Amino acid sequence: MRQLKWVCGILIALGILGKFYRIDDPWKRADHYNYGGALTTEYAECLKRTPLAESKGIPHERCGMKEPVRYYPNHPPTILFALWAWTSVFGNAEWAYRLFILLFSTINIGLVGLIARRARPESELFPWLAATMQAIFLGGLYFGTHPDFIGEFTVTFTLLSAYLALGNRTLSACALALVAGITAWPGYLMFGVLWLRAAFLRRDRVLIFVCGAVAFNVALATMMWLHQTFDVVAFLKMKLLAPGYVKPDNGGWLEPVHFVRNFFTTQSRLLGPLLSAVAFFELIRGKGRSQAVWLAGGTGFLYALIGHEYVMVHGFLYLLFTPALALLAARFFERWATNEITFSRIDFRWLAGLIVLQAALYPYGIYKTNTIHDALTSVALILTALGLLWVVKRNPQSVSMNVIAIFLVLAFAANLSQMMNYRNEPDTERSFCEQAKAEYERTGQPVHTKFSRTKFYLYCRDLPVIYE
Repeated sequence: MRQLKWVCGILIALGILGKFYRIDDPWKRADHYNYGGALTTEYAECLKRTPLAESKGIPHERCGMKEPVRYYPNHPPTILFALWAWTSVFGNAEWAYRLFILLFSTINIGLVGLIARRARPESELFPWLAATMQAIFLGGLYFGTHPDFIGEFTVTFTLLSAYLALGNRTLSACALALVAGITAWPGYLMFGVLWLRAAFLRRDRVLIFVCGAVAFNVALATMMWLHQTFDVVAFLKMKLLAPGYVKPDNGGWLEPVHFVRNFFTTQSRLLGPLLSAVAFFELIRGKGRSQAVWLAGGTGFLYALIGHEYVMVHGFLYLLFTPALALLAARFFERWATNEITFSRIDFRWLAGLIVLQAALYPYGIYKTNTIHDALTSVALILTALGLLWVVKRNPQSVSMNVIAIFLVLAFAANLSQMMNYRNEPDTERSFCEQAKAEYERTGQPVHTKFSRTKFYLYCRDLPVIYE
């Protein structure tokens, strides 16, 4: 056991260090990791540039340009004010923005470990395995430096609330749930998580309901401030009837099918086929179902149900849910390491089915920087999952901890490789704007380009570039 704990400690350290890979790269806009990063940076920089008396603290872009400022009242600006304070110390380079999110991503690894320890104080191994799962899964490496309105920053406060709730400190848990909501709208769903747990345990229901009512009023006041309106009835009607990302042609009876497929595909993408499969196995057939799992990931689960159209578009929103899967995967490996699992024929079929499902749904080709790299890493992810299945088939009753350590190392190596493949995407935007700046300084004339303005306005913001 001591050797496996050492392996876990090393993997946790490597997982944190892996997030630093190319941390100073420009935003490249291949998908939401970079597109959202560029937009969040723009919102934060504009919040600093525009006087608060003019902006009212509402997120906006296109400041300092000829075009009118475009306001974005869809999210509370809490993270933007936090980034304002952070970049006042560290500067406004890309690495500074990413480092802020990396800090909270690292804190979340420790919080998952603390939740695991509080959930199972009799186990020495479980907290280490839980923190390891949170540190090595692909989504944590991939989005662990992604600045956006919803992400690791909000997850920190939902996990703090979960930790306090497990210690029966209900009022403190409600206070942290309120903070989570102030950072991002889905954070308020933590009150639903707390109340459902309280209803199951038959205690503190009234206290949580009162706290939730206070939180509702805070959320409503925040929304009305962002939209600069005081007509409560008209505002609620607009918010409740707005379609969001849902389009008329996306409804119908097939929508639940698309959601379920997207749900499992995204978990395979974020955790890798192996870790996601064993997590769901533990949920269905194992002993991992617990208050800790519900508290750690319930916010993300409720958000996926209520706002499924949003999570189907933005996979990183499942970061609110993945701590639950980290706990479940950790419980699987803990039971396997301590010989608590005896795989029956039915258990093996469930495990085989889940591994095959997650392997089949893994989104091949999504990391397009290097096709060969993507293909080889995808093969490594699948072979690691199938290798575990082969070991279980040969010896369904026990396995050495060294074997478990090997699978954890292989899963981490494949996840890290895939993250590096994406981060190696070549830059076009910052390099173009640097060339445009040099050309303007040489000629004094505006630079003409056929590139889309929406992709280049961040780096070319202070340049007279004409987008044809």
